[in-house]
Amino acid sequence: MVKNQLEKVVQLAQDIAGSMALDLYNVQMDRQTLRVVIDRQHGATLDDCAEFSRALSSALDREDIIPGRYFLEVTTPGVERQLYRPRDFRAAVGQNVVMRTREWTRECLLEAADEQSVTIVGSQNNQEFTAVVPYADILHCRVKVTRDELFALSKARGADSSHRGQQ
Repeated sequence: MVKNQLEKVVQLAQDIAGSMALDLYNVQMDRQTLRVVIDRQHGATLDDCAEFSRALSSALDREDIIPGRYFLEVTTPGVERQLYRPRDFRAAVGQNVVMRTREWTRECLLEAADEQSVTIVGSQNNQEFTAVVPYADILHCRVKVTRDELFALSKARGADSSHRGQQ
């Protein structure tokens, strides 16, 4: 897929996400698979993914942006979400992340994020460190969730969903 086609797909997906009160988190085309990641403030649901997928699929067929056959995959970023944009990093401030640059890979705490860089803190070889890392140097970064955090999140969501039917 050429850049112009991907830009058209992103714009179309953004319009549909906006109309459904969803956030378009990421769009990638890999071989014959168009991967679209959506989210919303308190997490997108499976129903959100299905509804968005139907709407985007219809729009893509109507607009005929992607030539040939392709697979459409719509998903959420999940709890161990990859961070792409400055706003993704800002939303993850205070969380543990695994960050990879050309020189190193570290598990650390994301302490701050602005439009140009992030500040991370952690320890390596029993030495505490603080580093400011420009976005241009980050090859990959994702949120790292511990088992305890995952258990607490699962427990909180279970309690939240048990109250939904009682309203």
